[in-house]
Amino acid sequence: MELEHDGVVEFDHRGRCQVRQFSAEDVREIVTLRQTLEVMSARLAAQKLTADTAASLQENVQALEQETDVTNISRLDVAFHDLIMQAAGHSRLLTCWRTVRAQFELLLAKAHRWQQAHDIPVTDHALRGHRPILTAILARDADKAGQAMRQHIEDWGELNYKLGMDSEA
Repeated sequence: MELEHDGVVEFDHRGRCQVRQFSAEDVREIVTLRQTLEVMSARLAAQKLTADTAASLQENVQALEQETDVTNISRLDVAFHDLIMQAAGHSRLLTCWRTVRAQFELLLAKAHRWQQAHDIPVTDHALRGHRPILTAILARDADKAGQAMRQHIEDWGELNYKLGMDSEA
């Protein structure tokens, strides 16, 4: 089963499928793997930027600024990271990204829903991270793009720990 392979669901001793519970160690591993993969992708995307990629990234951030539905916010957030991975133009990096993407997406959606339930503006964290990444990529500044991505992922990891995602996820 693909979802089990992706680490999103697991089967209990009776064979029933359930959404995977993530521990603090799981979150730490996802954060550190994302840092390795996504810092590289941001640097490469800045170096290989095309007009189409620039337009797609700008459109994504603009759509995120306007979005209010939590499901669409999560979709746009993940799409931003997917766009950068694709823009990196590195097939093996993209393959590695696909191994962690589903787990990242699940944690992200849970964090967004937690924020919504606690009346915390859901787009705030994403936009605080995405805007500097976008600015650096558009400036073709690989170093700043990598630094902005690293900071964004560190902040995301801290948000997951702060929100207790390791016990709720």
